[in-house]
Amino acid sequence: MKKGFTLIELLVVVLIIGILSSVALPQYEKSVEKARAAEALGMVRAIRDAQQVYYMANGSYSNRLEDLDIGVPGQDGGIVSGTTRRQSKYFSYGGLTDTTGAIAVANRLPFSTFYSIGARTDGFLYCRSYSSKGEMICKSFGGNKVEDNVYRVK
Repeated sequence: MKKGFTLIELLVVVLIIGILSSVALPQYEKSVEKARAAEALGMVRAIRDAQQVYYMANGSYSNRLEDLDIGVPGQDGGIVSGTTRRQSKYFSYGGLTDTTGAIAVANRLPFSTFYSIGARTDGFLYCRSYSSKGEMICKSFGGNKVEDNVYRVK
């Protein structure tokens, strides 16, 4: 009698491994994206704090990241909405972006497809979703929904 596995046994093992990986992969992707978002949130907080220091010294916020005493990762991302940007592999970082009081923002690349994380002058941190995947990430920060597609970040 020969020792070994039958073809059916091997196919069953491969099938089980396939099922397990199909269940685990989406959770892994969610965890990786949440880690990226948490890193961006930390950078947005740092930009916000640097903007506050700049405001105390100059009486206004800056739309140039170069004016702030902070090193923002990435390379020159050009000018978007009147503010200079630094662009990393996954995010575009900027300061003083709009009239809603936002003084720091990180947009997940490509722009307006997933989510953006921002900080306003009043200290309000938010996550704005542009897709169902972005909404999942915004909800994962544990904040409540304050308006359409905007979640407060705790």
